[in-house]
Amino acid sequence: MMKISVYKSYEQIDEELRLKLENKFLRTSEYSKEWFLFLENNLLGYEPLYFIGGEEDDVDFFSTGFIARKLNVANYLSNKPKAMFDWLDKYLINPLKFNVVFIKNPLSNFEGIHSSKQDKLSEFIRECKNYIYHVLKFDSIFIGNVGDAQLNAGITEAEFIKIPYYPNTLLSTDFTTFDEYLLSVKKKKRWDIKNKIKTMHQYGASIEVVNSINHQESERIYELYNNTAERGDASPYPIIYSKSSFGQWDGMGESYKWILVKFQSKIIAFAMVVKEGNSLLFKHVGMDYEHSTQCFAYFNLYYEAIRLAIEENFQSMYCGPTTYETKKSLGCQLVELNAYLSVKNFFLEKAMGKVLTKAFK
Repeated sequence: MMKISVYKSYEQIDEELRLKLENKFLRTSEYSKEWFLFLENNLLGYEPLYFIGGEEDDVDFFSTGFIARKLNVANYLSNKPKAMFDWLDKYLINPLKFNVVFIKNPLSNFEGIHSSKQDKLSEFIRECKNYIYHVLKFDSIFIGNVGDAQLNAGITEAEFIKIPYYPNTLLSTDFTTFDEYLLSVKKKKRWDIKNKIKTMHQYGASIEVVNSINHQESERIYELYNNTAERGDASPYPIIYSKSSFGQWDGMGESYKWILVKFQSKIIAFAMVVKEGNSLLFKHVGMDYEHSTQCFAYFNLYYEAIRLAIEENFQSMYCGPTTYETKKSLGCQLVELNAYLSVKNFFLEKAMGKVLTKAFK
């Protein structure tokens, strides 16, 4: 019989269970004990959840998630509908505020549910759903970043509504040199890449890859990260980094690197990249939108990441969601992802499904 255990911090998990799930499921930089502890220590108001499922004291299923209290779904609307609910919110009568459990790997573009027994996957998801509704007493569940076919099927069997989600982007970096990569793109794009690299240097900016940053640099990078987060075209994310968090990345090990663009010794743009198996992940980015715009820093961050991936023999690079046309022009392919929704109230579930389908399209 399926048995699930739920924990609200990673270190609360029984040591024997931890060893089993670490050996079976935690095998990457972005899905590791270190990552979970980093999130717990560095996110503002973060309430994590860890679901463990199995039979006869084994660990067959593991899922990560987090709680978002009174999430304002009006933030995912636009124009007049959003303005109306923002007005209602001032009078504390906003009907679109929900207590939500997110089932995903936080601040990552990868799924949060992992299984070693596919035939029992839907049962595990149902048990998690029952726990959220009947023990935690929450209103709704959102599962994001689902790409695996069997996981899609298992969530559907557990009676969730399927909605479209932001695709990821994947670039092949199976080249011997950066120049060989340039030959793989169209002639006009090849000229454009070379011209943007030349413009950056003519502007007087420099670019470098470093393994770590100091305290002063981390504060500047946090500022640039927020600049870009506020301007981003994705829907708002319910959890955010604390100010001190960017000074804590060194504890994550050598898999995390920084690409820095500087002008007159000051950082004007950055990217964080992560070594993840045979792929490099382009994880976070930030810019000052003054000098960075004039020297094409955003584009040069990608070019330098591609160069790094090739030099370190990665087969591919995940370039993340948003700015799809730019990434397609670099040679990226879309990686389709889905999201799933469940709401206690049947009528609200139908309405919310329509709202989020429109928001993520």
